[in-house]
Amino acid sequence: MYTYIKNILDCFFAVLLLIILSPLLVIIAILVKVFNGSPILFKQERPGYQEKIFTIYKFRTMVDKPDLIEKERITKLGKFLRETSLDELPELINIIKGEMSFVGPRPLLVKYLPLYNNKQKRRHNVKPGLTGLAQVKGRNAISFEERFEYDVYYVDNMSFVLDLRIVFLTFWKIIKREGVEESAEFGVRSDEFLTQSFREKAQSTQREGSYKLQVTSYKKSPPQAQRQALALHGWGRKRNSEFRTPNSELRTPNSELRTNILLTSAGRRVKLVQQLKQSLNGRGNIVVTDADKTAPVMYFADKGYVVPLITDENYINNLLDICDKENIRAITTLIDPEIEILAKHRDLFLEKEILLLIPSYETARLCFDKYSMYEYLTENKIDTPKTYLFLSAEFGVRSSICPPHEACGVGGGGGGKSSGFGFDYPVFIKPRYGSGGVGARKVNSEAEYGVWSFFLTQRRQRRHREHREMGVTSYKLQVTRNPARKHRGKLWHYMGGAESGTPNSEFIIQEFMDGENISVDAYIDCISGELISMFCKKKIESKIGGANKVITFKDNKLTAFIKDICRLFQFKGPVDFDLFYQEGRYILCEINPRFGGGYVYAHAMGVDFVPYIMNNIEGRINKETEIDYEENVILMMWDDVVRGSRG
Repeated sequence: MYTYIKNILDCFFAVLLLIILSPLLVIIAILVKVFNGSPILFKQERPGYQEKIFTIYKFRTMVDKPDLIEKERITKLGKFLRETSLDELPELINIIKGEMSFVGPRPLLVKYLPLYNNKQKRRHNVKPGLTGLAQVKGRNAISFEERFEYDVYYVDNMSFVLDLRIVFLTFWKIIKREGVEESAEFGVRSDEFLTQSFREKAQSTQREGSYKLQVTSYKKSPPQAQRQALALHGWGRKRNSEFRTPNSELRTPNSELRTNILLTSAGRRVKLVQQLKQSLNGRGNIVVTDADKTAPVMYFADKGYVVPLITDENYINNLLDICDKENIRAITTLIDPEIEILAKHRDLFLEKEILLLIPSYETARLCFDKYSMYEYLTENKIDTPKTYLFLSAEFGVRSSICPPHEACGVGGGGGGKSSGFGFDYPVFIKPRYGSGGVGARKVNSEAEYGVWSFFLTQRRQRRHREHREMGVTSYKLQVTRNPARKHRGKLWHYMGGAESGTPNSEFIIQEFMDGENISVDAYIDCISGELISMFCKKKIESKIGGANKVITFKDNKLTAFIKDICRLFQFKGPVDFDLFYQEGRYILCEINPRFGGGYVYAHAMGVDFVPYIMNNIEGRINKETEIDYEENVILMMWDDVVRGSRG
């Protein structure tokens, strides 16, 4: 209840103060223009309520002379504005827009979002404030850990009385000018997310000569340049919010500043590796792994490692060791089954400050389960082919998702043309958890369907006997909803259910689509979750796992459709969408949240995802880019031969 009242009070007093202080704002704006130059307002993206990104406004306090060190760039006027907090007055606009409140945790930099632990993330459960409890308890003179403790305390104890006390103490602090320190305009007053104890440790290490810093390359004052370098040189957050390097020692600048990317289960993806190496242009290495030492990609990557199968209990530990050894800064997989595995162990990689180009665990599971995906898309009114579980009467299963009076897998439709599923033959039978079209079969008639029904029923009977011999009596998945986020809860909802866990739901029956086969390669920003770039192509000739020939095209309607889809998931990095265009509408068939086999076409046409990856590695949000490639270009793929070593 107080939150609703607080929003009204915030808006009312922000408008009132903006009117009353308008003469002062005009005077400050003129002074900033004269002494600090243009632009008058400093703008920067910050995370707000529920980590939604917004643009914060402040008065400019520094001159635009990058050749000067930071301290020299701050003008006398800028120093005065900071000490009196007058530079914060334009944030009244953010309050009126509903992005901020008068009282709340101060909004920090976007690049810090991956570094918060679960408790610290709760500071985003309320709107960020013009002032906050941490500001009146020490402002910038206290450590980040202490600030976060105060922020979380405020979230748990927010009240009208507490807000009044904070506002009163804020004015008192400003008058006394307590807890203010000079810092860069691009960040908060303490501009880097490092604890004081580890800053001292780093400075001590530098004095001992084991870490040599090239200050001139940063054009900033030595202390700030040192903090900037440490942030880039592998200092990561452990779960208890302490900081360390992955190898418990400082890395050398030359090795860490390189953008080394790890591609797991790379197999035959030679062209992709070549293109990524070309884009990095010597600024980093492409490291690959595969369970097969004869994988062709091993001969083209900068480094290759043979690893156990992804089901091996030591698989993740092997990857972590490789990440340490090769100073990996981003990792992704090129096969669908591994996406869920990496997503499940996301925290282990985040501890090492490694960017995972992998969706959330819930999204990963959903993308690999075709029937759950169908249910989720249908619930959210996204066009997708009609899909049924392939169930057998042998197990006494009848489902509301099957047509009335028909058990899926027994019998067919009438007359050999109707399938009995609400659509005509042909239909597709495919693995529910399949990848790359493997195991998919087109069924053209009732007789053909009967053969497949018998074959699959026999297969499931055999598996049922095996499970019974193993003592498995229940196949129901026990899935718990995650109440933290509404759409995440819905995702988890579609993961479970008795039928989704039964052994006889391994296959699905899907409506056959005869429209234009479309593929889209997209990049979703790992920080903001927004669609950044996409490449569209129509498939002319296809094979299992990809298209041999495509033709490029653009369509604003398709762009809007992909954006609507992305809002329903938690994608991060490259995503491959398979669709059909039929009867004037786009129909989504499948999502592979990784580099798709068709990305090589996008790269060949100048749509390069590597710069976006590099920005996200450095904590920078990418801006949506205009779709800029030539249309109606036919692209073709061919095979090649690699000569390996003997044996």
